[in-house]
Amino acid sequence: MQWNDGGGRYGLKQETKYPFENKIQIHVSGSQPKDYTLYVRIPHWATPGPVLSVNGKRVSDTGQPGTFASIRRTWKEGDSVELELPMPLRLETVDANHPNLVALVQGPLVLFALADSQPSFDRNALLQAKPANNSTGDWLATSTDGSNVTMRPFMNIDKESYSTCVLLKS
Repeated sequence: MQWNDGGGRYGLKQETKYPFENKIQIHVSGSQPKDYTLYVRIPHWATPGPVLSVNGKRVSDTGQPGTFASIRRTWKEGDSVELELPMPLRLETVDANHPNLVALVQGPLVLFALADSQPSFDRNALLQAKPANNSTGDWLATSTDGSNVTMRPFMNIDKESYSTCVLLKS
């Protein structure tokens, strides 16, 4: 993004592999130093403790998840902002009437179970899924029958059968 202001030319360039990685860098450019406020969105799920830094120095107030952190300063060519978002696995229930029907979520990504039928899991086993470290962003979770179930972000599902939500066994 680039803009002109008061005879100067300014820009912000974002570099990231988000949502597959948790770091976001914003590089500042400017033809001359300029005082302005940069607002950075802190997603509601980014707990505990997102880390926001300017030029490698941690910003003390990152704001609350679900709001914008504001950084007011005189920005100059070469300044950078880095946001590191915590992205632990969590479970999201379908609704209050179905507390045992959940989606496995990592940061902003819902992980879909690749299976011909809806698998069931123990809550703790599902939250202990491990990354497969492959190009499709898969995670592996052990179902209640002891089988490994591949959990995959939707955008990387091709022709596989999948379930958005899985069943938690008590």
